[in-house]
Amino acid sequence: MPGQAIFSGARGRFVSLTPTHHLSHLVVSSRWRRNAIVSRVVRCGANQKKNLPPLIRPSDPLKSRRQIPKTIYKKSDSSRQDPRKLWQKVISPKVSGDDIEEQLEDQEIKLDRRRNRSKKRNVASQKDNRRSRIAELAKKIISLPREESVGVVLEGQKFTGHELTRLLSILDWEGQTVTALEVFEWLAKRSSPLAKDRFVYTRLMSMFARDKRGADRALELFDRMQRNHVTPDLVAFNTAVSAAAKSRDLDRAVEIFEMMKSQRISPDVVTYSSLISACANVGAWERALEFFQQMEACGLVANVVTYTSLISALHRAGEWARAVVVFKRMEVAGVQADIQAYNTLIAACASGAAWEKAWSIVASMRLAGVKPNTVSYNTLMSACERCGEWERALEVFERLESEGQDPQSPVRPNAISYNTVISACGKEGRWEEAMDLYKSMQTKGVKMDVVTLSSLVSACEKVGRWEDALHVFSDAEKNGVVPNLFCFNSLISALGRGGRWEAALAAFERMQRVGFKPDVVTFSALISACEQGGGLELERASGLFDEMKSLGIKPNGYIYSGLINACERVGDWEQALRLFREMQEEDIEFDSVTMVAKRLLYTWPRLVNTLPGPVVVAAKAAVQSGRAARRWVDGDPP
Repeated sequence: MPGQAIFSGARGRFVSLTPTHHLSHLVVSSRWRRNAIVSRVVRCGANQKKNLPPLIRPSDPLKSRRQIPKTIYKKSDSSRQDPRKLWQKVISPKVSGDDIEEQLEDQEIKLDRRRNRSKKRNVASQKDNRRSRIAELAKKIISLPREESVGVVLEGQKFTGHELTRLLSILDWEGQTVTALEVFEWLAKRSSPLAKDRFVYTRLMSMFARDKRGADRALELFDRMQRNHVTPDLVAFNTAVSAAAKSRDLDRAVEIFEMMKSQRISPDVVTYSSLISACANVGAWERALEFFQQMEACGLVANVVTYTSLISALHRAGEWARAVVVFKRMEVAGVQADIQAYNTLIAACASGAAWEKAWSIVASMRLAGVKPNTVSYNTLMSACERCGEWERALEVFERLESEGQDPQSPVRPNAISYNTVISACGKEGRWEEAMDLYKSMQTKGVKMDVVTLSSLVSACEKVGRWEDALHVFSDAEKNGVVPNLFCFNSLISALGRGGRWEAALAAFERMQRVGFKPDVVTFSALISACEQGGGLELERASGLFDEMKSLGIKPNGYIYSGLINACERVGDWEQALRLFREMQEEDIEFDSVTMVAKRLLYTWPRLVNTLPGPVVVAAKAAVQSGRAARRWVDGDPP
């Protein structure tokens, strides 16, 4: 085709394709890349194979396939075909130069994509190799005996900062936080530059700053970081403030905060949230409000964590009404409350005995699309329990049980749920409901703990069910539950109410053998139990009274009242009067003195001249009030 030419399109040049001028190369410039795409072209002469370029000989179809663009060399064409025939599609008069340019540019883009994918695969493969090496090292370190040093594995190994951080993270995930610190210490002793890496320090600090037990270690690492002239960044400062908050050291948290500002590092929302949390842990709710206002003055927008920390500070200080106001402010600000925020607010209302408000919060929680969890129900039951609303607490428990019947539901009663509702029933004398819940607890396979034992024994003690109290105590021992002082005090009181003073003394001796020291409640229950008997019990009660004073325990009005009641039973008014005068010298509350004086006036009216004037007046008023009440009950006119 003499005189035919193709317009290259990139630089506006024509390339001649005449038969007399046989081309061996066609260079087409790309408008996007500097390097050109060179496609080798078969010469038109069929019999001049010796002058053809070696890469496109017809006898080598595979190499020819690599050189001819894939937009031209279709997969459906056989590799046995003559490449010269395929090239006719390029120089055909039906194909314009612009089309060829577009095809070549598309081919270039595809080649670039292949190269990028290949590079990414190579990088990913290298990362996988490094990760597998770090994982193997972590396994070897974990499998080392305790007396073996980590240097056995680390000797001769080289790490980048990222690789060392990953090694420490793997050890942390496996619960080997102390071992991770040993790896860091081993590198520090060998003056490794990685021992002064800021990111390594920050990762170690975050590992220990998660709870109170490791917070002090995290602060030590922060101090060491500064001694080694490693400049902390924002993340390191935030981790240090969080560690100080968990260790309940507000002064240290404020000190780190001021240091952060002196180094011209602007605090963020995480910083202020940690500071407010530090205030919450020590009950400094006013200081927490100051930090919150300071954060808003800096133009920072509080998030749900910040609001939750502030609500927690108000909750621990007993300011539940202020906590409700802060929660409403969070809603007005458009911050979506999460389950933690709702539970904290319910707990604040529970601490303030505002069970109705807590109930409404749970209802609004459902309307907002946040499903209550077990903690939500337990906190609501606690609010009802504090207010004496045992029926409401039982209603919440039944709702929790109904949701727990679904195998897919994560909400189901736990030991805290049972303990709370048992305590609510026990405080109101509903021992039958409490025992039924205990049986249900055993049926569901929920293990009892010392709180369960305390609640059940206390419920039995209020109604004098000493047999059930002993039965629960026996079950607790079988389940490996160790009673505490409150459990023994409740058992002694239950036995005393049932007139089993000998069993009460036996429980007291058993408590001492276990290692518990009696307190004023213990002696009050014992003396009240001995009050039920005759002269022998009075001697025993007097001995317990002397033992209590020898232990440095100050008696209260109930103990003096019990001793005077015991004296009344045997007619020993002289000892009763001596105890009353001693009670006055001990500076017992006036109400307790009045109560005992009232008892004395009922028993021995002739002692009225021996009592102080104000006490006699108050006691006479109490006596007259009691008599008037009895006449009113009997139907007699006042």
